[in-house]
Amino acid sequence: MRKKILFAVLALMCFAAVLAGCDTQVTEYEVTFMNGTEVYYSASVSEGSALPRPEKDPVKEEDDSFTYTFKGWSRTENGKIVDLDSVSVTESLTFHAVFDAVEKTRYYTVTFVDWDGKVLSEQKIAAG
Repeated sequence: MRKKILFAVLALMCFAAVLAGCDTQVTEYEVTFMNGTEVYYSASVSEGSALPRPEKDPVKEEDDSFTYTFKGWSRTENGKIVDLDSVSVTESLTFHAVFDAVEKTRYYTVTFVDWDGKVLSEQKIAAG
């Protein structure tokens, strides 16, 4: 009888230990990297894990006046650049790509003509 009671107590303790071990829950957070209005990269990350990063830097297409160079990631649009190595994942995070705008040099063609309208020369001159 004592053996049966001892066996039952041990079985209950093992069952309780298994249930207690199953109770630990890992919290997952979403980490998102935005390039303008588009999601550039996104991942689900366990709390305390290393911050995942996109494999490549994002690109912003040039326009008529500027070319753009990727500067880094910010927590807000056009905000201060964040050192990603110092960020720990304790909540869902969103980062925004920040770019430096480099003004394109504009050139104008200047044509020199004589009084008769004959072209004497043409030169490309940088604006400014």
